[in-house]
Amino acid sequence: MKKKRLFVIICSVLILALTATGVFAAKKDDKVPTRVKVIAQSCTAAGLCLTVIDLDQNEIVILFYASLPGSPLRTKLELVNIIRTGMFVDPEEQVAIIGQDAPFEEEKAAFQDPGKQHMPQTPQIPQGPYSPHSPFGF
Repeated sequence: MKKKRLFVIICSVLILALTATGVFAAKKDDKVPTRVKVIAQSCTAAGLCLTVIDLDQNEIVILFYASLPGSPLRTKLELVNIIRTGMFVDPEEQVAIIGQDAPFEEEKAAFQDPGKQHMPQTPQIPQGPYSPHSPFGF
């Protein structure tokens, strides 16, 4: 009987911990910029990161959106972190940053073909027992 009660208590605590998403969400006193210029975006398996310029203060702000534990849909993203960098820029002079996200499973095959890659190939340094680049020095 005690084991059953302990099991129920542990399960209840676990369910409450997984559904208590308010702890992970951004605080209400964090000022979310309303007028922004997006300069960079990055997407990972964990979530979406936007780097923006707050047009009211000309400050670079990083917004991180993620699916929270206990969320019924993994595709539902919520704002979980706001980072005000303290870096101020002129929005007219700041250009967008062009980057590339890590490939997802379905895109990995496309990256195996060197002709489809977006980044230049690095030259291969020959490795062998008599190579000048050998770790043994001969």
